[in-house]
Amino acid sequence: DVDHPMVAVRSDDHGQTWSDPVPLAAPGVCPQPLLLDNGVLACSYGTRRYVHVITSHDGRGVEWSDPVILYEGQTSGYTSVQALDDDRFRVVHQEGSSNAFLPGGSRFVRTEFRVH
Repeated sequence: DVDHPMVAVRSDDHGQTWSDPVPLAAPGVCPQPLLLDNGVLACSYGTRRYVHVITSHDGRGVEWSDPVILYEGQTSGYTSVQALDDDRFRVVHQEGSSNAFLPGGSRFVRTEFRVH
């Protein structure tokens, strides 16, 4: 539901106070943030029907890229984000079908990114 986007809130005082929520992305489940050693913040998220990845290069996660669409289909699972190097990361997710049998079962997909 686009009326209920994923939001970000911030604390600059170790959680004593928090900012107002700011829309971050389309609705998503279980966002998986990862701060790379080069300062880029990556985040994967989705629903049962899609998986997206966004990145922030400002060192704080205030400004984000447009989403990269990794999957849009019948069903997907939670994502996992893994650092591979200072400027590389991988997103792992599951793709499947809730309407028809998939020969061999669901697919596990690994997508690698390099960000500067």
